Amino acid sequence: MALFIGQAEGAVAASVGMHRALRRFNERDGATVLHMGIGIHAGTAMLGTVGSPERMETTVIGDTVNTASRLEGMTKPYHAPVLISADVMEQLSDPVRFAIREVGRVRVKGKLRATTMYEVLDARPEEEFTALKATRRVFEDAVAGWYRGEFAASGEMFQRCHGAVESDSLARDYAEKCAEYLARDVPDDWDGVDVRTDK
Repeated sequence: MALFIGQAEGAVAASVGMHRALRRFNERDGATVLHMGIGIHAGTAMLGTVGSPERMETTVIGDTVNTASRLEGMTKPYHAPVLISADVMEQLSDPVRFAIREVGRVRVKGKLRATTMYEVLDARPEEEFTALKATRRVFEDAVAGWYRGEFAASGEMFQRCHGAVESDSLARDYAEKCAEYLARDVPDDWDGVDVRTDK
């Protein structure tokens, strides 16, 4: 866990730098390949010292920390090296500095409000980054259609994204989910939110 004060650019840039350093680390001869997911959220938190006289440490607690942890946990099912929340997006003074795409909305256990998640594409390897950036607009249009329950059109767009970038596993997953929902009735209260019951 890391704490950044001020604008969100520093945290996002650090996450991109960490993934670039990890790729260099993994390229060593005989290296065991390591993987890493990073979740970033913005908000208030409480910084203090906890423990006992025998063992004390400084830590940060609060809802902001919990949400960041949940985002980190979502990096695996969403196949994303770095996920940031809408709150982080709003705090970026120069959003076009990074290539970012909306990947979905999630309501995690213990939360009433859904969190909109964005992937920072800059954390991907260069070739993947370029390809995903080229399909970003189509992907985000497909996500918007997913929220509206337009599964036929969204599924076709997700398939196009996966066809253009084979490593875009999230586009493949969404296309499969669209096909599943086309085969059954959509709930009246459909909003496209991914509801998670585990931590």
